Amino acid sequence: MSKVHMEGLERIVKKRGGIQNIKGIHAQIATWCDFCYSNIWNLQPRFSRLYAIPPENSVREPDLTAAKSLALGSIADISPEMACILRSLHYVSSSSVNATGCPSDLQKTSIQIYNIEYDLLMLNETQHSRKIQKLSNEAAALKVAAHLYLYLLLRKLPSGSPVFSELITRLRNALDKCDEVSEDSQYYRLIWRLWILIIGYAAAAEREDKWKFVEGSQAICKALHITRGAQLNSSLRATVWLEPTCERWAKSLWADCLRARRGA
Repeated sequence: MSKVHMEGLERIVKKRGGIQNIKGIHAQIATWCDFCYSNIWNLQPRFSRLYAIPPENSVREPDLTAAKSLALGSIADISPEMACILRSLHYVSSSSVNATGCPSDLQKTSIQIYNIEYDLLMLNETQHSRKIQKLSNEAAALKVAAHLYLYLLLRKLPSGSPVFSELITRLRNALDKCDEVSEDSQYYRLIWRLWILIIGYAAAAEREDKWKFVEGSQAICKALHITRGAQLNSSLRATVWLEPTCERWAKSLWADCLRARRGA
């Protein structure tokens, strides 16, 4: 969506008294346009948050225990906010496995997904200034991978969707700037780097970019002494991991790692 169109939409919403006064499908369209524009241009959302966060839901509260629960402390400059976002992704992913399919459950999940994406976008730059605290390259890669995970598994967008192009490029650029890791690196730092790579691989499944993620994954697997596809899948269960979809990604990635090795 172009800047002119987005500014036009913003004027319409303001004339209606704000996004809270837009109802039904029109609110969904407006917020999706806002999210897409913010994502492409790496900006914060223009519209305020649609849904209040229940007091009992503490996933957005800066809580350092979130980093510990998913072993995120090994990632450079991981913020409490990013740790909470990943915990939210983990919670919603786990909940979706046992979802009943009733309207109230679906509505609750939809609101949770919306709030997670809103939180992710709030880590971007503002409209008029640079972000207050620049993310490390590793934390930036983790943020993009989390967004790709949300699109692939929770919003269930097809990997061939145009919305992935900018995110995949952004992820590759962040990974290219990351420090190299080796078998001497912290175990969970290697695991989360592998998670970032496999999410990029899944998002780029229909693009040539996928081989860059295969190459990076091979190096991490070597450092972790992973020699079998099942071992790859079990190692990643310590992250935000939803089976059977993620298990299929692991099998596909391992097959491509073997294919690349034979072709070397």
